[in-house]
Amino acid sequence: MQIEIHLSPSDDRVCPFNYHYALSAAFYQAITSQSPDFGRALHDGDKFKSRLKLFVFSPFSSLPRPEVVKQGELTGLKFGGHVWLRFGSIVPEIVFTLGEALMNSKKICVCGKEFSVDRVEMVPSPQFAASTVFRPFGQNGMILCRYAKEQREFCRLPDDGGDGLPGCAELIAANLRHKLLRLGEIRSDIQANLLSIGNLTPEDVKQIPIGVEFLPLTPDRPYRSACFALKNLTVRAFRAPLRLTAPEAVQRIAFETGVGSANSQGFGLLTVGKQE
Repeated sequence: MQIEIHLSPSDDRVCPFNYHYALSAAFYQAITSQSPDFGRALHDGDKFKSRLKLFVFSPFSSLPRPEVVKQGELTGLKFGGHVWLRFGSIVPEIVFTLGEALMNSKKICVCGKEFSVDRVEMVPSPQFAASTVFRPFGQNGMILCRYAKEQREFCRLPDDGGDGLPGCAELIAANLRHKLLRLGEIRSDIQANLLSIGNLTPEDVKQIPIGVEFLPLTPDRPYRSACFALKNLTVRAFRAPLRLTAPEAVQRIAFETGVGSANSQGFGLLTVGKQE
């Protein structure tokens, strides 16, 4: 499931460009304030620590659109008066706990900038087809595809290939399989329900075909890319629609937990359709 969170800036401070990690930390703090045991388990528990978290969120969008502003020594983003983003997870408790926390506190603070929480709304689940076209949600949603080899990390783009490393499509397909299998370790009941849609078993998941085809962002531009700082790493992510051909269980995993890497740090949340 996904929720859409609508905010209003409470002050005139700008946000640094790389606010994704701080926003993730704010979500953890909100969940922990609402349910301390659940929040600690989600961040540091045996089932979640250093593992896929199975949640995803988008960057901020705003109207008027964000502007690059210099404020003192900081050059960052000034958001318009209406700010929104989405948060999703295949685990309902994560979504419900965050939604309740935000509605109770009525605020969230990111990089020292405070936002008032205006409302939190459920996002209707789409009708999935055998092939569904998705796009990164919002004004600046991005997909990050990372691959590690011999203690090195590579950020892959849609047109990378021919260098002996897996391409983006292959990485996304493998990641979706891994998430669906990982779900069995956290919520085997949800995994069983998902797999029952297509009469699948966990063994089937390891070999079912998953097709990922990237579509052009515009007629003359295949994708847009940008660099981001995540902790002590600089990564390159991209924005492009994609067509996912897979059983419904895999489609739901993509919609509710995102695609690619670093979903719990603000990359890979999808919505249905090629264009806004």
